[in-house]
Amino acid sequence: MDSEKISELITVANNLVDSKTGNSLNNVQKSILQQVLEGKKLKDIQVTGYSDSTVHRVFCPRLWELLSEATKEKVRINTIKLVLDKISNEQKYSSNRGEIAILNELPPVPLPIFPKRLRHNLPAASCTSFIGREQEITRLLGLLSPSHAAHLITGV
Repeated sequence: MDSEKISELITVANNLVDSKTGNSLNNVQKSILQQVLEGKKLKDIQVTGYSDSTVHRVFCPRLWELLSEATKEKVRINTIKLVLDKISNEQKYSSNRGEIAILNELPPVPLPIFPKRLRHNLPAASCTSFIGREQEITRLLGLLSPSHAAHLITGV
């Protein structure tokens, strides 16, 4: 992707976040976004002045969450280019027709989710629910959410 297109998509993302939150993307977020749009993998993203683990565990998840809220679509490192490109094209199309695009009124278009089929030799599960474990399940789901930075969860 050329630098002009990357700059355009960063501007689209910045405008979306600004319209939703009233705040622009900061320099760290723009740097991460630029590197992702250049095709770098998560492990290769670096921001001067921050450790790689801080960038990967804190800044990137917060950026994906912020962009997900702004675009009303699930944004991750592998979908950001598609989501921003689609929004950019919608804006161009509506401005070419002389209309003003109001992003809040655009219906969200879900990205296709292709489940991965895992190979295993385990028997079919006969029990599919945990009875009496609602508190534990709620706590576990909270720890697994993008807003929590833990990459490992263990039981006692």
